[in-house]
Amino acid sequence: MATDTKKDNRTQDEIREATITYSDEDINRGIDLIQKKGFVTRKDFKSMEDDVWARGFEKHLDKKNSKIWKM
Repeated sequence: MATDTKKDNRTQDEIREATITYSDEDINRGIDLIQKKGFVTRKDFKSMEDDVWARGFEKHLDKKNSKIWKM
């Protein structure tokens, strides 16, 4: 009897990143900082010390920012 299971090929970091939620407030603040300064740092967001959080945050900023520029 064959089992029908899918293997999850994601890394542990990718799995953890998928469980992190980013507040709209943080995303909007990040967008504002990027528009003003051109970047965000750990001084702006203490959570950026966590590389997995920072990578996911960057992806969310990029996604939101691309919607803003299309308007």
